[in-house]
Amino acid sequence: MDSAKMTIFLAGDSTVQSYSRGMAPQCGWVYYVWGHSYEFGQNDSWKIIEDFCKEVGGQEDIWYATNIQIADYMDAVRRLQVGVNSDFACNPSAITVWISVDDDRIVECKPGVITPL
Repeated sequence: MDSAKMTIFLAGDSTVQSYSRGMAPQCGWVYYVWGHSYEFGQNDSWKIIEDFCKEVGGQEDIWYATNIQIADYMDAVRRLQVGVNSDFACNPSAITVWISVDDDRIVECKPGVITPL
């Protein structure tokens, strides 16, 4: 979803909009949404979250992750080993890690593989 569509969608709700300012499709960004179902009922907010989920759901370029998936991924990122000349990366984890190289290439570092950069 482009940021213009997101801005228009969020314009109707000041709370959601305040947390979404500057949201743009960027590799490596996390847009974290959470809440308790009882809060939606108390605040009569079910329509807001349902509309939001319909708008951002089903996007192929968005990773919909649980808390533990994000924690595991960040652990794998921290364990990534890059050569002294930045010419390779070794991923000792069991999770694929994606990195940006020279600000213009996105490289997939598969688990247990030394990847040329």
